[in-house]
Amino acid sequence: MQTKTRVNELKAYFITPIDIEYSYTATEWLVYEYAKFLKDNGIDASILVTKTKKLKKVANYKKIMERYRNIPKKTVKSSDKTMFRGARLITYKALPKDGIIYFPYSLHTYLMNILTKPNGQKYVIGSHIMQIKNGKMIGGNHEIYEKLLDILVKSVIAAKKGNVYFHVVNSEQTKYLVKMGVDRKNIFYVPVMADIKYLSMAHNKTKTLRIVHIGGLVKESSIIAEIIKELVRLDRLNEFEFYFVGSPQPDELVALGNRYKNIHILGKVDEKRKLKALQNADVLIVPAYETFSKAILEGFSSGLYVITSTKNDAAFDFRNAGAKLDIVKTGSAMEYVPLLLKLSSIKKGGKEINPHKKSNRDVVVERFDAPVVLPDILKMFKTIDDE
Repeated sequence: MQTKTRVNELKAYFITPIDIEYSYTATEWLVYEYAKFLKDNGIDASILVTKTKKLKKVANYKKIMERYRNIPKKTVKSSDKTMFRGARLITYKALPKDGIIYFPYSLHTYLMNILTKPNGQKYVIGSHIMQIKNGKMIGGNHEIYEKLLDILVKSVIAAKKGNVYFHVVNSEQTKYLVKMGVDRKNIFYVPVMADIKYLSMAHNKTKTLRIVHIGGLVKESSIIAEIIKELVRLDRLNEFEFYFVGSPQPDELVALGNRYKNIHILGKVDEKRKLKALQNADVLIVPAYETFSKAILEGFSSGLYVITSTKNDAAFDFRNAGAKLDIVKTGSAMEYVPLLLKLSSIKKGGKEINPHKKSNRDVVVERFDAPVVLPDILKMFKTIDDE
């Protein structure tokens, strides 16, 4: 008879399609933090680094890697194909067979791995970029493609071998997976986290409304460019300062930054400069499709007024947790402008634009801070190991 694997024999492997040395974004940070927490709690956790072309190291990468020096790393080979409308299909070769493997992206990214997985091998799909809209997976926001993607996902789930589990980061993902035929016991909701010990309340004392956007072009900073052009048309741009963290930025935004002194293109910056941008601002605007925005948690923790849209799958998860934020309906540039003008008028009048700043930070502390979330990640792995 085969002996049941004990918790202290659990092995966890975390894949990084782009390693943290080259991409210090939320997904890579989370993967490393998960692995470190498991390692610190006696679990045999390691990082599987996808072999990539030589990339430029991120700023301050030596300090970043010092934090994770005790986590073993191994390079794994993969085939990474870009399909129509930008979807990626990643197939890994010669993965370990003696532990739980954690994939950090979306279900459709790893379809081939699920289909070809050996019996008994356990995979966790960490759904950090699995975006859902009106009950369907988004694939370039194209109706026919989204329908085909749903059919493919449903057929793969029906044909999967062994145990495939899902780490979802918002309630819409849970609804979608249940509809596709995934057993609820194979779905674990653990939200994306923030590490708020590094964040303090913003302190912009000027009467100018300072707005910050994080993520560059991939986070739809082009929408902010449209907002700025409308403020120029209304002759109201002088009431605002805009700060853009991340690169690349759209050409039209760069041109606006060169033309107006109150538009600051900060580019790709380290964490220290990003946090400084947050602490000097009033408003965080998140216009892009999101699964669970770490930037919003950082905005709440910094006391900023947060504006997003229904493109953000987790916007209502935040609201249901007790946080106060504005959620516009479609996310078009023109929807944001009246709200920003209203906030500017409040700021010029010397009043507090965000009376909920303390309660929003408290929500993050109670529900989304790293010391709260990481134990749930550990519990997820232990539960899966015991299945």
